[in-house]
Formats: sequence, structure tokens, C-alpha cells
Amino acid sequence: MLRRTLFASRRSAYRAVLKPNASEQLSGEAMAAMARLVLADLAKVCRAKLPTHYRGDPNETAYREGKRAVWLHINSYLRMTDDQIAEITEENAA
Repeated sequence: MLRRTLFASRRSAYRAVLKPNASEQLSGEAMAAMARLVLADLAKVCRAKLPTHYRGDPNETAYREGKRAVWLHINSYLRMTDDQIAEITEENAA
């Protein structure tokens, strides 16, 4: 039963954060809590804080590194300042 509740809360969090209709119904504080839950889950799934090397299997290492690359990509956007975004936009327009 506990496991079912955990999956249901994760599902609710992902829906709230990633589906526009669901996010319109939440307050800022509730949305922030849901976003933290989603990021925590993604960190675990993407092996954000774990080594990606798998001894003796380069394919598994590459697979794990690919998952970690997703986490790094998401975090790079979360950490960007408005000035950095403007700079990237200007570089791509040229």
C-alpha cells in the first residue's frame, strides 16, 4: 500500500509540473513542492549523484552516462540566469 501511495504521489507531481491544466490549479507553494518531488525523482533515476562507470561493461557505462546527461541538461537550464539566456539567444540569431 505504501508503494502504491508513493507512485501515486509521484504521478501527481509529474502531472502537476508537466501538464499545463494541472499546474493552473496549484498555488505557487504547492507547485514548488511538486517540482522538488519531480527533481528528486529525476535525480535518482538519472544517477545524478552516483558513479556512471560500470566495471567490465562499456555499454552499461554509456547507458548510465546517457541518463546522467539528461539530469545535467535539465539542471543547466534551471541554473541559467536571464543574462545567460539572452547571450545564447543572441549567439544563435547571428
